[in-house]
Amino acid sequence: MERWISFVTMLMAAVFFFGSEPAAAEFYKVYGYTTPERGKVELAYWTTHILSSSERHSFFGRSKEREGLLAHSFEAELGVTDHFTLAAYLDAEDPRGAGLHYTQAKAVFCRYRFFEKGTLPLDSAIYLEYIIPDHDYRESEELEARIIGEKDFRNLRIRINPIFEKKVSGETREGIEFNYGVGIYWRNLLSPEAKISLVPGVELHGKMGEIRHLKSSRDQEHYLFPTLDLYFTKIKKFHWHLGMGPGLTEASDHFLVKSIFSVEL
Repeated sequence: MERWISFVTMLMAAVFFFGSEPAAAEFYKVYGYTTPERGKVELAYWTTHILSSSERHSFFGRSKEREGLLAHSFEAELGVTDHFTLAAYLDAEDPRGAGLHYTQAKAVFCRYRFFEKGTLPLDSAIYLEYIIPDHDYRESEELEARIIGEKDFRNLRIRINPIFEKKVSGETREGIEFNYGVGIYWRNLLSPEAKISLVPGVELHGKMGEIRHLKSSRDQEHYLFPTLDLYFTKIKKFHWHLGMGPGLTEASDHFLVKSIFSVEL
């Protein structure tokens, strides 16, 4: 059965990779190989706060400053098997002076990890997400496909996430957009007997434009985040991911902070 799931998901990914308007929510995460166990539910609350920016964006038909923008996301993820999960997100944005508004829903209809950890040189998984925006916020629905790769090297864990986005409704003539996330994380800085684990890291995220016509370097967005992950293992499976850092290009927001708080039930 798992072989058939692997084949179907790989085939779906291939269809959409070679068939964008970027995703609306301002969230940055490098996904890892591990998925929730069968029957486990993970709840998460994501926030991003843009502290400094000279850019503007369209917010329900109005041009709003990005500086001061708060973005929120609420996630529920279910482990269907030990390798396969389903998830749903509700996103909202709160630009300065505009108030909090619901913007879109996201359905993760496939997050599947292949084989057991260490079986292949690179621990791999695939992630497929369908984005349904509020019609007044943005007309086009999108599909996002993300390849997840993870590898441990002694005291380091490296994750890579090439990301492909394609509009599937509305104006669909645009090609596939390529984004990416890369993370390097150190081992726990505290002793195994401690009530929490403390894992520092660094992440690089980027939005590069359509694959067939990448944006110029000044128009691409790239961000560098020093990060810190806290795992409260002695209480329950609480995890708090924190990051803050600058934009590296002219088109990027200047500085932002991100947080993801999750708990496994």
